[in-house]
Amino acid sequence: MHCLICFLFIDQNTAQPNISLIPGYIAQLGSKVTIQCSAQGQSKRFYLHKAEDKRNLQIAVTNEDRKNFSINKMNWEHGGSFYCSYTEPSQFFTSSEASDRVELFVLDPNLYIPTISMSPSNLVAFGEQVTIRCETGKEAMMFYLHKDGDPSLNWTMETELYHGTLSIHNVSWDNKGSYSCSYVAEKRPKALSLQSDPTELLISGKVSDLLPIPVMSIYPSSFVSLGHSVTIQCKTEERSAKFFLHKAGDPKPRFLTSPKSNEGELSLNISWEDKGSYRCSYIPQSNLFLHSRHSSPLQLPATGVLSHDEEVTLGSNVTIDCRSNGTAVRFYFQKYGVAKPVQLIQKNGTVAKFSISNASWEHSGYYSCTYSALPDCFAISEPSDEVELQLTGKKNLVLHASASQPKVPFIFGWFLF
Repeated sequence: MHCLICFLFIDQNTAQPNISLIPGYIAQLGSKVTIQCSAQGQSKRFYLHKAEDKRNLQIAVTNEDRKNFSINKMNWEHGGSFYCSYTEPSQFFTSSEASDRVELFVLDPNLYIPTISMSPSNLVAFGEQVTIRCETGKEAMMFYLHKDGDPSLNWTMETELYHGTLSIHNVSWDNKGSYSCSYVAEKRPKALSLQSDPTELLISGKVSDLLPIPVMSIYPSSFVSLGHSVTIQCKTEERSAKFFLHKAGDPKPRFLTSPKSNEGELSLNISWEDKGSYRCSYIPQSNLFLHSRHSSPLQLPATGVLSHDEEVTLGSNVTIDCRSNGTAVRFYFQKYGVAKPVQLIQKNGTVAKFSISNASWEHSGYYSCTYSALPDCFAISEPSDEVELQLTGKKNLVLHASASQPKVPFIFGWFLF
């Protein structure tokens, strides 16, 4: 039968065909891609359509329930949105419904690789909301979110020029996993960028007020020299399955190793990137659907070390002056081996006075001072020269001090009274 103009009527009772891309929806230039259309039954005429082309792209008759259409050598023009339909031999003018559409992208390695992040954190309580954000330095037409293990590309993100976002409301266990993102550029809408580095979405139980709040500590001290090791420890009364370390400003928590069932720890070789405020939390072994509240914060500054000697009589009252070469807002008086500062003075100025009343043997040891200045309260100066406080019965006092470097505080006097 021949006709100059033929109309096909869609039969709603005809089974909808399926369409798939082999090996996948992303293809490199010059590679081969197979578009497969399938439907129940045999002896069909399959039509392959491209949304950007109103003509029937390819037509094929087969005695099987599927037909492969091939693109032997991918180029930029082959990218697009494809779907298929079919007719039965006995019903030439009646067509099936169209299949779902599949997007075929051409990989462009020259595009800027995007970055991905999660807000408020990569660790989200069950039932809460998380927003996934993808950013690029180039203007994008559309952002796409990919989940490891899910080959389909059906996660389109809300796009605004240089970034795309997607919010998952009422997070469930099915949402956990590793995510990455990519985008298509404005100038070439079917050219897809390389995917971002992956980031993992962790799902915890609901935050419980009934669980004990964990306690965090830093050893040997929260004031530690650059390049030296420090151990962050998190403890709880509960038998815990997992411990997490949260750093202010970093949405991705770290896992802590668990040498004991009720504690977790992490060792760091300190660099400037490690300074900041930390909290910890945990998931109890007794109920994996619950999550503890965060511990109180601890600050981890990065500093350096020097050394000096001093003698003071037992029972004396001692005042130590700490002077900075620049205006400070906080002064810290630190004793070696003690995790927290012995004294903290809030003061705008260049001098702070630290006091020890009725000096005892417990006060013996090495002392130093540091300071912080606005606007970054986590940026701590290098410490002053350390001074060894030795308690004796002698009345004489010997001070060994040296000049400090610019913007480094120094202990410049001991006063007995």
